[in-house]
Amino acid sequence: MPYVHRAKLWQVTLPDGWRVRGGGPLITIWNPEGVGTINVLSTDENKAPPRNGRGKEFSGKLRGMTFDTSGGNRHWILLCGEKWLYVHYLCTAKNAEFERAEVDEILQSISEAV
Repeated sequence: MPYVHRAKLWQVTLPDGWRVRGGGPLITIWNPEGVGTINVLSTDENKAPPRNGRGKEFSGKLRGMTFDTSGGNRHWILLCGEKWLYVHYLCTAKNAEFERAEVDEILQSISEAV
């Protein structure tokens, strides 16, 4: 059954089987039977990060930018209240599509902590 993981600044709904480790500003999310990891880094900065590269607008519960890079890696910069979250999904290129739908679902669910 999906569950909500709450960090100090943000929260996320995770599908069955996904796990969380870490605390503080860096949290890692992964599925032990999956192929990649999601790292979420929260900052104390409230100034906008530089916009390097060709990003696309991201619109989930939080707004921001998303960047696909070579090798199956994906990156998001999300505004959470007045702070920024840096999210990275890392996997090998050959597995880039394997859990893409679940990762997209997870990213869509990230919101401000309530």
